[in-house]
Amino acid sequence: MRPGERGADDQPGATGYRITAALVAMILITACLSISYAEPVLAPPSALSLVGAGVLPVAGTPISLTPAIVSSSPESEIPAGTGIWSLTYWSRGLRCQGYLVVPSGQKTLPLLIVLHGGFPLGLPNHDSEVSSSAAEAAGTAHADGVVFLPNYAGYGPSQGQVGDTRDDLIDTLNGLKALRDIRGLRLAPDFTYLVGSSLGGAIALMLAERDRAVRAAVLVSPFPGAILAMRWMARSFPNMTEDDLAQYGQFNVSHGDSLDTAWYRLNSPDFARIHIPVLLIGGTHDPIVAPGMLRSLYAALRRHDRTVALRFFPGGHGPQSPGVDLAEVDFLARHGLYLH
Repeated sequence: MRPGERGADDQPGATGYRITAALVAMILITACLSISYAEPVLAPPSALSLVGAGVLPVAGTPISLTPAIVSSSPESEIPAGTGIWSLTYWSRGLRCQGYLVVPSGQKTLPLLIVLHGGFPLGLPNHDSEVSSSAAEAAGTAHADGVVFLPNYAGYGPSQGQVGDTRDDLIDTLNGLKALRDIRGLRLAPDFTYLVGSSLGGAIALMLAERDRAVRAAVLVSPFPGAILAMRWMARSFPNMTEDDLAQYGQFNVSHGDSLDTAWYRLNSPDFARIHIPVLLIGGTHDPIVAPGMLRSLYAALRRHDRTVALRFFPGGHGPQSPGVDLAEVDFLARHGLYLH
């Protein structure tokens, strides 16, 4: 499906089942399933160490940096001398964790940040299984760049409960601060790239508006942010009342039902501040981030940067077509990051 075409998700008179599915699925936005392997072994580490470890919970202070345990299956594909590390750091008073993939050698390298999906509206009593793993980190290894895969609070080894998009953004920013205290990590200034899936797409957009080092982003089935999502929902299902929208987001008590409240603004990108090449990738039958919602995000971004592109592939949320990987690699290469 190309931009401008109508899909099944956009036809008028959608059934009540589709409306219900969209409402429920929007809350349970997830990324692709994590890959698991047997026979754990220790990946060979590059020469890294912490400048200092933080005992007090100061945001962005590293706590520990240890070689990660990865499986034997992806190890053969890891470039020789590459280190797979587990970084623990403080964020919002919690011990958050992320994986760091560092090639061998002393040259300065660009940074690729891979942001996993999850639950954008926050489900405080839910301990999500959606997270980045050591095996996933090993699968991102390439010779020409450092990769950082943060696990926001409530995901994977990170402490705490699942928060909202703003909380996840803060945890990511604190992870980037912690990287500065790693001795031997050579990052090229102004050469940061983003890959975000689902919830990770919204985090990537919010990160891009704050970090001038970001040069390009690939977003797969990205959640567009609270304001745009709710506006699209109201346009697509005009029979929904304001109370329906408020109850759907469960914000009527703590946040109010107005899209002008501080909570909605803090959990949404400021599209006017995003001026980088962005590739949006969607599934033609995505029940979570529907094609129509993704086209709304495309229009919002294109108003401020004409390099934004939108492509659809067969499939649902996080389409698995072989063309997706090729499109991602080609797009990043055209903007200076070579994944090989």
